[in-house]
Amino acid sequence: MYKMVLAVSLLSFSLSSQAAILIDDFSVDTEFIIAPGSETNSLGLSSDFSEERQLVTVKNPDGTSSAETFIYGGQMELNTGVGTGSDTTISYNNTAGFDFTKAEASVSSLYNVFVVSLFSIDQGDIDISLTVDGIKASQTVNVAGDILFDHSLFGNVSSVNNIELFIHNNVAVDAIFESFNSYGRSSRTPDANVPEPGLIPLLVIGLGALSACRRKRQFI
Repeated sequence: MYKMVLAVSLLSFSLSSQAAILIDDFSVDTEFIIAPGSETNSLGLSSDFSEERQLVTVKNPDGTSSAETFIYGGQMELNTGVGTGSDTTISYNNTAGFDFTKAEASVSSLYNVFVVSLFSIDQGDIDISLTVDGIKASQTVNVAGDILFDHSLFGNVSSVNNIELFIHNNVAVDAIFESFNSYGRSSRTPDANVPEPGLIPLLVIGLGALSACRRKRQFI
C-alpha cells in the first residue's frame, strides 16, 4: 500500500509543480502606511528579482476618509474609506538586468507571463498597470484571481532593470493581493496532451509501483 501512496504522490507532485520567478511573495511585512506615505523594505529571499521594494500610497484629493496600504503575513492589503480612492505604486529594481525568459523546471499552464494574484476584492473595480523598463500595460479588474500580463507586451524581457506595479484603487474598494510572480519559458512550449520528457520517468515509476502492488495482492 505504501508503494501505491508514494507513486500517487510522485505523480501528483510532478504534474502540479511549477517554478515561478519571485518578484515579491509579500512575506516581508510593512507598517500600516496611511496615505500619503511610503516605505522601503529589504526583500532578501522574498524576491528573485530585486533586493528592495519601495511602496508609495496616496489618496485622491477629494477623499473624505483615510486610505491605507500594508503588507502582512504574505498578503498586500489596500483599504479605502467611504468617498475615498487611492493610488499605490510598488517599485522593484535590478541594476544587473534580470532574464525573465529563462527556462522553467517543469511544464506549467503559465509561461512567458507576469502574474499578479488578487485574493479578494469587495466591490467595484481596480485599475492595474505594470511597467517593465518603461513599457506600460494596463487592465481593469473586478474579480479575484490571477491577473496576467504576457511578456510580449513589454518587448525584450531578457535583461530587465525596473518593474513598477501601479494600482488605482477606486472609491471605497478594499483589495488583497497574495503574490507577484513571473513564469518563463518551459524547455519547450507546453502541450497539454504530451508530457514533458522529464516527467516520463516519474510516470513509468509510478505506473510500475501501482502494477507491483496489484500483482502482490493477486498472490496473497
